[in-house]
Amino acid sequence: METSKRASVFFLMHNTLQSVIATTYLGRLFRFTGHGGTHWAVLVKFEDDDFFYICEIYRNLEPKESGLINWRCEKITAEEIQRATKGNSIEYLGNCYLTLKELRKHCRDISANMKYNILTNNCQHWCKNLIQKLNFFSKPASVFSFMTNAIMVGIRMFSR
Repeated sequence: METSKRASVFFLMHNTLQSVIATTYLGRLFRFTGHGGTHWAVLVKFEDDDFFYICEIYRNLEPKESGLINWRCEKITAEEIQRATKGNSIEYLGNCYLTLKELRKHCRDISANMKYNILTNNCQHWCKNLIQKLNFFSKPASVFSFMTNAIMVGIRMFSR
């Protein structure tokens, strides 16, 4: 049985209009809207690991599953993140204890039968739901205060 490890959790707001990172690495937002915008993801770094896990969603464009959400929770190196700092905002949210299996289960549970809607069911909602499932050491109010502010920033960026 896998033992829970201490994990640092970060929020990533990715501006696809300014960033140099390939969209296949961060959400494939161009496939969502046909043009750039802001994409949210969650980064998790387990204690003693040299890499992060990026947790995010993207829309399935296959005709029979059109609109359904796919999720991923894959390794990404610090170098890959640093290479793409232009246009990205990364904020530390806190620490929690969990296993990789639990993290992936949270991602899968949130995504089950979820249909993408740019206003009511998008990457922002998915990230907030994932963060709510994580049991932070820090006060949840501070985390959700940050998330509320990030939503407002995202709305301002998207409406330009």
